[in-house]
Amino acid sequence: MRPDPPGFWPARIAARVPDGPRGQLVTFDVEPGWGAGHRAPGQYCELRLGGHTGFFAIAGPPGAPRPQFYVQDSGGSSTAVLGSPVGATVELGPPSGAGYALDGALNDGGPIYALATGSGWYGLRPALWALAAAGRTAHVYAGFRDPVAALDTVGQQALRDRGFRVDVCLSRPLSGWTGRRGYVQDALFADVPRLDDAWLIACGQPEMQDAAKHRAVERGLRPARFLTNY
Repeated sequence: MRPDPPGFWPARIAARVPDGPRGQLVTFDVEPGWGAGHRAPGQYCELRLGGHTGFFAIAGPPGAPRPQFYVQDSGGSSTAVLGSPVGATVELGPPSGAGYALDGALNDGGPIYALATGSGWYGLRPALWALAAAGRTAHVYAGFRDPVAALDTVGQQALRDRGFRVDVCLSRPLSGWTGRRGYVQDALFADVPRLDDAWLIACGQPEMQDAAKHRAVERGLRPARFLTNY
């Protein structure tokens, strides 16, 4: 089936699962041809609905028959999707961007660390499952504002069950929180004094990624080993 309009595919909202205080993991039905360009974890696509357009990271792995996106209520196309019922049709652009270039990390014995903040967790998640599928693990730092804002707790536990270490870091923890506090990059650098042989994968606020890369390079990380999905 040809995309309509050019470059866009009709996609039907097939399922939605609330996650966090403002978002949902939304699954779409779309013609198989849509996924031809989905070659790497971390790619994204454009979504149009009701005159609004936005870009969303693909939350599932390449080859998955039904694409998923984490949609958080932030106006425009996000609000339009969250306000539409299951069965509604949207216009879905093709997978775009290079995604995460994981080949080096998969073929190297160095330790792998990963940083995600907020909804960036769902942009990072396909890369983590690609590592798991290849028999690798990582130490993951997932940053959220507070326990209510934490996302995909079931998915985090599934990664732990596969041998990953997943530390949840809260920047505004509530009373009684016994886990890690503060920002993900601070937690990483408190744990790891040197990164000479490491790989670092990141997704989230640009400020976090810039700060993390700068500090990681100071601790010996080769710049080419700092991986983002753009």
